[in-house]
Amino acid sequence: MQNDHTFLYFAYGSNLLKERLQLKNPSATVHGVARLKNYKLMFGNYKGLASDRWHGGVATHQETRCGVWCGG
Repeated sequence: MQNDHTFLYFAYGSNLLKERLQLKNPSATVHGVARLKNYKLMFGNYKGLASDRWHGGVATHQETRCGVWCGG
């Protein structure tokens, strides 16, 4: 259950690995696999541009009329 000190995190790719997630968030727990209906996976910021920090695309999501994004 969520409270003021927790949040839900929808992971993609290598961030689905519990050990990787817990490197920066030791108390993180895996709740299961999920589907995000009517959204698609995108790379880039909200303007579609590469990140200055990462020098590449950052994973994000965008609403779409069809499709399912799978993650956990």
